[in-house]
Amino acid sequence: MKCEAEDFIKNLEIGLTHDYQEWFLEISQHWPIVLQTLCQEYCFAQEDGLSKDEWRDNMLFRLSQYQHLFRAT
Repeated sequence: MKCEAEDFIKNLEIGLTHDYQEWFLEISQHWPIVLQTLCQEYCFAQEDGLSKDEWRDNMLFRLSQYQHLFRAT
């Protein structure tokens, strides 16, 4: 799962910096659905012109629906 998550994020063409890529991988714990949700939220934030703090808050809120995955590992 880890290799696939790293490949997925490195091949995205949404303008993620290396630091953001690493942060997304860390926060998602390499869960594909979580990683996809983070990327989706990032894209929405870019389209809406949200600040870094606003989109990070939105992402962390969206992650709350996946807490059961994080407890399972």
